Amino acid sequence: MGKRTTRFYDGYPVTINNGRYERITINDERIYLHIYIWKKFNGEYDVSKFDIHHINEIVTDNRLENLEILSKIDHHRLHHGWKRENGVWVAKPCYICHEVLSLDLFNVRHGNSYRGACRKCESVVSRKYMTNNPDKVKEYGKSNYKKNKGKYIERGKKRYELKKEEIKAYAKQYKNEHKEQYAEYIKKSKERKKLEKLNAAQTTPDT
Repeated sequence: MGKRTTRFYDGYPVTINNGRYERITINDERIYLHIYIWKKFNGEYDVSKFDIHHINEIVTDNRLENLEILSKIDHHRLHHGWKRENGVWVAKPCYICHEVLSLDLFNVRHGNSYRGACRKCESVVSRKYMTNNPDKVKEYGKSNYKKNKGKYIERGKKRYELKKEEIKAYAKQYKNEHKEQYAEYIKKSKERKKLEKLNAAQTTPDT
């Protein structure tokens, strides 16, 4: 049971629950006042996908101009330290170092959601784990590659196809910029192969 106040809204007494949110009761059904007000002026919305947010974060300030509708993920982000500019998310806190950093400093999961720790902190944790558990890391690498070999190969092919022209252009540019080193490498490679053939012929027993 919420704490009774002296206020009324549309003839219904307003109570405050333990979370400090104001509520009213209509036909034995408790309704949050900010949700009731939003629906009254803006109509119904999908409560499974959206939340009503108090802009100034004062949950008892239920003026219509202090309310906005947000997707559940945006509402969650807003209450967990994410920052946005002109309606676009630009920064979030790292759960390890607790600094609010640009989203560019976070890795992205396959589902396009950002990881909880920044790249720097992830790198430190990862190196520490690999140092302390080399056998586990080696075994995981083998089993994971074996399990997902086809997926890794397919992903590599797709990445190559997307950047094929860029890779070829870079290779051509690099070759032109390092002509002498490239020629020296080709020369040494031919000499090594020639020497390997000669050694193989000398060690082959006569039949």
